[in-house]
Amino acid sequence: MRRIAFLLAILPAACEGTSPVDPTTATIRVVSGHIGVDTIDAHLPDLIVAIVDAGGKPMPAVEVEFEAVDEGPQVHFTHPVGAPSSDFSALSDGRGRVRAGIKLGDRVGSAKLIVRVPSSGHQVTVGYYVLAGALAAIRFTPSDTALYVGADVHISAVATDRSGNDRPEPVTLSTPDGSPIALIGNTARGVAFGRAQINGRVEEVRGEAAISVVPDGVIALRNVHYNGDGGIMIMNMDGSGVLNLEPRVTPRVALLRDLEWDATGGHLMFYDEEAVGAELWKVDLHNQFAPLFTVPPALGSLRAARPSQDGEWVYFTSLDLRSGAKLMWRARRDGSQPTRLTPGGDAPNFQNDEHPFPSPDGRYIVFATDRAPFLLGGPFKLLRLDLATSEMRELNVRGTHPRWSPTGEWIAYHRDYRIWLVRPDGSGERLVGPSQYQERFAWSPDGKWIAASREGGPVIDLVEVETGLVLPLNFTGFYDEPAWRPAVPVE
Repeated sequence: MRRIAFLLAILPAACEGTSPVDPTTATIRVVSGHIGVDTIDAHLPDLIVAIVDAGGKPMPAVEVEFEAVDEGPQVHFTHPVGAPSSDFSALSDGRGRVRAGIKLGDRVGSAKLIVRVPSSGHQVTVGYYVLAGALAAIRFTPSDTALYVGADVHISAVATDRSGNDRPEPVTLSTPDGSPIALIGNTARGVAFGRAQINGRVEEVRGEAAISVVPDGVIALRNVHYNGDGGIMIMNMDGSGVLNLEPRVTPRVALLRDLEWDATGGHLMFYDEEAVGAELWKVDLHNQFAPLFTVPPALGSLRAARPSQDGEWVYFTSLDLRSGAKLMWRARRDGSQPTRLTPGGDAPNFQNDEHPFPSPDGRYIVFATDRAPFLLGGPFKLLRLDLATSEMRELNVRGTHPRWSPTGEWIAYHRDYRIWLVRPDGSGERLVGPSQYQERFAWSPDGKWIAASREGGPVIDLVEVETGLVLPLNFTGFYDEPAWRPAVPVE
């Protein structure tokens, strides 16, 4: 307990021969201020206690402790301590009294404090009751969620005071015309993809909740603040069915990057950013992890694994530990037949070929490179490589981290904190979505959506490619690098 001693004036004895005070006999008598009911943060009349001996005579100069009970609603002492405090001590005055200023806390319910005389061990408990304050807000549960078309969610809407304590007034809910949800009482049903707003009203107080009506799917995300507890979160797109995984490269926790589902959706591939070795990793839904496959150490440090749509090949980037160059490779899913895809020798006109991504039919890969000639605005550009002929074609766009759409219609890529689209022949370049996004993003299996993590958020957005509709998953804060699970397993 924090003790603040207040030396109060003690009146001299009234007459000669008065017996000295024996503090071990002191008891407490509550004089006033001990019956209090008021609203949150209210200041109540002072609590006054008298310290008396066994005969009921006042006892001056006796130390008295005041302590708020730290369970549930609380009271605070405002004087003689000055700023609100949860405890203090003082000496009784010449009349044997001590005065304490009382301020109620901000939580509703019974609040207690203890008054104690340390010298005698006597103590009393004083109780108060804290009521809710004036109507100030509406609390929604959930306040922002996701929902599938045809699915329901119950929306709780409760009137509260300024501290969030419940009030009894009923809340009326409504949605604007054309909403992607239907609202029946407190039940919301998804009827179309979109971002829905639920309006709450009670008297003159207004509030809002939001729902994203999202496409079906399963998504894997990386924990941005990974501390060894659940480095990967897998969940349904509506936020249900959460599964946390903790990939561990024995005996060290992996600093995982570049999450990618294999073609069957049975496990996730990633690389360990802090490792210096020739292994990519995989983890299944039972948190069983292992090297993705074994390849010759001469390949250098491997990263960014991308499976072919039929599951037969894995494409990846190799960082040459001697030259620092990044080269493209592929291998069978068991690691056999490792083949360098970067054309030519270690030519001086480029340093990096990276992030190879195969076309759905397996005929081409698209990749980012800093090969000359450079395009205006930066060194990295996109090239398309014919795997049969090794012919390379310029797409005439700057960017990195290209990803071919599952339907083959588009290539998405990252440039200047934005996601762009271009046709496989280099035509039709355009932006996707209104926000800045990180470079690691994912296509939906049907090629209609892109899942991306907002730059500086992070929050995952689902962006409809055709319309630009944005559906935020605001419950995904602190997760990024989305990987959308394939819809149809490969046998």
